[in-house]
Amino acid sequence: MTKKHFITAFILTVITSFLLILNSNGDYNKIVAALVLILNLIELLKHRKNVYLLIVNIIILYCNYSITVCNYFSTFSTSFTEFSNEYVGVQGINILCVFSLFLFVFSPSASIKEFEYEKPITSSSRYNTLVEMALVVFLCLIWYFGFTRPSVSGMRGSPSAIYEYSIILIIMGYYFSGNRLSWKIIFTLISLAYALQNFIYGGRITGIQVIMTSGICLFIDKITMKRIVISSLLVIPLLTAIGIQRGGISFSMESIFEGLQAINTNKMALDTAYSAYYTSLTFLKAMDYTPFTSRFSMFGCFLLSMIFGGSIPNSNLADYTRERFLHYWGGVAPFFGYFYIGWIGVFLLAFYICFLKKKIIYGRTENDFFKCLSIYVAVTTFRWYLYSPTQLFRGVMLLWIVYISLKYFDQIFRKA
Repeated sequence: MTKKHFITAFILTVITSFLLILNSNGDYNKIVAALVLILNLIELLKHRKNVYLLIVNIIILYCNYSITVCNYFSTFSTSFTEFSNEYVGVQGINILCVFSLFLFVFSPSASIKEFEYEKPITSSSRYNTLVEMALVVFLCLIWYFGFTRPSVSGMRGSPSAIYEYSIILIIMGYYFSGNRLSWKIIFTLISLAYALQNFIYGGRITGIQVIMTSGICLFIDKITMKRIVISSLLVIPLLTAIGIQRGGISFSMESIFEGLQAINTNKMALDTAYSAYYTSLTFLKAMDYTPFTSRFSMFGCFLLSMIFGGSIPNSNLADYTRERFLHYWGGVAPFFGYFYIGWIGVFLLAFYICFLKKKIIYGRTENDFFKCLSIYVAVTTFRWYLYSPTQLFRGVMLLWIVYISLKYFDQIFRKA
């Protein structure tokens, strides 16, 4: 940690602590909410020279903007903001503020002076036809069988867990393409097919993720901060329009106009973000009737689910709170840690994210796995921040297993 970073972190810690003490009754919710965005913006500017962290921090800033503008800066007539003025609304914004502070304090210092450019992952010398063919087959099977399509027109589809993790296979497909144009085209078409299916049936995040994956794998050497900002301004209306139409997507002038109206009404807020925050506040309410011993036991189930999946009972916190509160699942990342083990959970999650950030900045020169990890963490930010931190644990573990397995197979194939 540099002297400048230490002094800034100390000052921000003092200010945050003072505000949180004053805000025990919610009298300063707006000021704390503003501080959340300021901390996110500082973190964004600190790592603006690294394209992966720039993407991560822009998404977190946008998600927190959507949460705060709907719950604390404006009056939205939606059921998703009904807890804003209750005690959990005060706890919630305080948790977001402390988490944002932890992310700043423990993240690597900004030592990069110029915007980092690197070769696309497709320029890897690794090329294996058998690996590429196997990945294409698996991706096609997952595309068809891993997505539940509605039987009634206008209803939403539902991607399975394996459909979500297919991003790992797409990254590997680009990695083993050996810069062959034919394979790059094939995996780009597969990515578009995944995105289109998700959009048609009312999804958004998965579609955006696979498009981002292809964009980073192919064009990272051409990505600049200006282009990221312009892309973000184009993506926000798309997310809003799809969110309004859901399963009945249309690109008519009427639907486009309706989408623009919604953007103005919602102040460009992402409904997935404030919906996830509402779910997070039900986590806090559930703490009132769930003793710590039960929560700690559920934490153990959550950890087991990183290995054995969602079949582990009591591993899905959103399912648990939905027994008493109507919501649409998800949950903002730090609230999982807070529910299970209190402030220690918030601290540990922030520390782990900062560890990944350090690997993204410095680890890419060590081996190619960290290049793949950088792409995965960046493109799945919406998912791990607004749905569940599972992607940061199980997803990273699966990425490592797939990467090691394919590299091992590739080495055996080359020796043969």
